[in-house]
This record gives sequence, C-alpha cells and structure tokens, in this order.
Amino acid sequence: MSGTTHLIAMTNGPLPHETAAPADVRYAEAEVTMILRLATEGDSTVGRSVLSAPEVSRQGLALADLHRIGEEVGIAPDRLTAAARQVDAERMVTQRVDTNSLELTTSFQLAEAPSEETWGRIVAVLRDVFEDSGVVTHEGSLRRWRSKDYEQQDVSRIEVRLEPDPYGTGWRLLLASRAVDHTMSVGGVLAGLGVVIAAIPLVTGLPSRFSVLGALVVGCGALVCAGGYRWRDTWRQRRTQHFRAAVAGLCRLGLSGAPVARD
Repeated sequence: MSGTTHLIAMTNGPLPHETAAPADVRYAEAEVTMILRLATEGDSTVGRSVLSAPEVSRQGLALADLHRIGEEVGIAPDRLTAAARQVDAERMVTQRVDTNSLELTTSFQLAEAPSEETWGRIVAVLRDVFEDSGVVTHEGSLRRWRSKDYEQQDVSRIEVRLEPDPYGTGWRLLLASRAVDHTMSVGGVLAGLGVVIAAIPLVTGLPSRFSVLGALVVGCGALVCAGGYRWRDTWRQRRTQHFRAAVAGLCRLGLSGAPVARD
C-alpha cells in the first residue's frame, strides 16, 4: 500500500484548524466539555456541574466564548486556554500510514525562539511525558530532542524539533513519532497464500481439502491483520495522549502559541 496522509481526531469539530488562527478556532459540544474538564482538573473550588457543556450552536464556541463562560463559573482564562491547546493538539495530529509503519505528527507554534533555560525546561517536559531521557542535539538554529533508541529501525521512535516556522515569522516545535509494524504485511501474505492454496483444486483437480486448507490460511491472515490494526490503533491513541500531555507541559511553562497541523 502506498503511503497516504490524513488527519485524525477531527470528527468532533465543526471547523478544521489548518487555516484558522487560534482566535478563529471553534469547538464543538464534546470538545467544550473536554476543555472544561481539563481546565478544572485538581480545582476543588469549581462545581462538577460546569463539566457539562453549555448549549453549543452548530458553529461551535470560540476561545473568547469559553473565557466568558469561565468568568461566570470561576475558571481562570489561562487554564481554559491551556486546556484548549491540549484539545487542539489531539485534534490536529497528522497521521501518515503505509504498509509497515505509522507516523503521527503535530506542531506547537511559538512567538519567538526560547532561551537556553526555556529549552532545557522543554526537554525536561519531554523526558517526563515520554519517559525517555533522550538525546539532545544542536545544528545551527535547529535544536532536536530524540528518544534514545531513535537510530534503531524496528522500534517506536520520537523526535521533537525546534525550528523556524517555514510558514510564518515565529518558531515551532515539531513533535513526531514513528512506529514500525510488519503485521499487516505478514497478514496480507498469509491471506494471499491462502487464496492460492484454495484455488489449487480448481486448476489441478486435486482433492477439495486444499480449499479447506486455503480457507484456514486466509482466516489466519485476516486474524493477523486484525491484530495489527488493533495494535496500531492502540499505539495511535497512546501517542496522541502523549502529544496532548506535552502541549499541557508547554502551556505550564508559559509558552504562547497553538498547535497546528503539519502539511
């Protein structure tokens, strides 16, 4: 299967984020509920009743609308903004899939290049979120943090790059993770082999038990493919949660910006 690219985690949103400025982004009812929940985590002063989203029109709610709601129920604007950025990060993950690999990518915009001290704090957040000490490298203005086993081919690899935004005047943190998985290929080979075996009696006149054997091999191939699909889906969900947690950490550092999709 040739490589394809599509966006995931966007079905709940009324409007895509790729071309919208942060102030123009609107959130659907399910996303508003998630933002309110994230913004009130650990805050016992806010009643649980606010976790139910207010009535949301088809156009959704903008961040300014959420700030007005927060003012009414006692949620600080910075907590709502940080929560919205987490939802953005999950909503705008780009997924690239081919037969033997899966890659997830998202970006976080920065108004300016962070200082050495701030970069060190960013690295600390990444190490904590991904539970990996990683390796830090510098190439001119480009800074990079990679998981310590990044050079190994058959593992789940993580890379975070700090670089000038090629589409704007600021900077961006590009978060990418890639996993290698051969189960779909193996399952496809088994299924193809089963079809060949099942067709043998039709071509050669041999006993029909070959057809039964072929059907069993096709079934095994289908099971292997199903297992591979389930593993990929679980990996994607886990990595998306990691991306959201990383964005939450960046917001706690006081970094401005919003996640954006990568072309």
